[in-house]
Amino acid sequence: MLSGYPTLKRLNYIDFGATKINKMGKILVIFVIMVHIVYGFIELYEAEHAQQQLAEEISDIAGITKAKELIDKMKDGVGGSTIAIHYPSGRQFIHRNRWIMMCNGLISRENGHCNGNALESVTAFKPESTSDYCYIKSYHSMNETLCLSPHPVDVSFENNTIKCEGQSDFFPALAISIDDYLKACEKISSNVTYIYFANDHDPDHVEIPNENPHVKCDNEVDNNDFNKTLSPRSQKLMRDYSFAINKTGVCVFSEQDKLILKLLQYLKL
Repeated sequence: MLSGYPTLKRLNYIDFGATKINKMGKILVIFVIMVHIVYGFIELYEAEHAQQQLAEEISDIAGITKAKELIDKMKDGVGGSTIAIHYPSGRQFIHRNRWIMMCNGLISRENGHCNGNALESVTAFKPESTSDYCYIKSYHSMNETLCLSPHPVDVSFENNTIKCEGQSDFFPALAISIDDYLKACEKISSNVTYIYFANDHDPDHVEIPNENPHVKCDNEVDNNDFNKTLSPRSQKLMRDYSFAINKTGVCVFSEQDKLILKLLQYLKL
């Protein structure tokens, strides 16, 4: 009997070891399951986060696209009236419903009308020289050639040559190379300041201020900014457009000629 005691003890030890290993195995299995569940939640979170981020990016792209449409409408005076001031020449025009108009007097910065009167007669802008086409910022481009006209044109491409024809004899069209355009226009109209006056009675007007965060107006100033030291540009804006500061229905914004901007960026390289 005594000789069997070690054997019994050894068996008990083996049973205890097996039980311990069995418990550790269960713990390991539970740990693996928990890790798998945690990773599952992480993957689910990352997938949902990626989907949310993608949805936000798509929404932002849609917002930018919509903003461009609204800005183009304001530039063309759709649903209101727009003053277009070209620099460095300083020449001014009135844009109304995609028409470029000239005022024989002074264009009022208070309301965008010729001589301040909505009934004052204006005349349609008809380019008389190559330099006059510098004031037209909507154009077709093809093979380093631009087609410019204040009104719709027919554009075609034949024998490596762009054909640019106005749809009206009154509004001629000009086909000009980008290089010649830059040479002719750099000192006439490299930057344009637009002042858009929305007509609340016109259903096509652009709401100002606009809920689209990408539609930004220089005359929209945070009240806290008045207590700060303003930059020279902001100070000039305050002086020149004091009438428009935070005024509902009025949007002041500037835009540099895209072709001249690209040229300047190229020269800086």
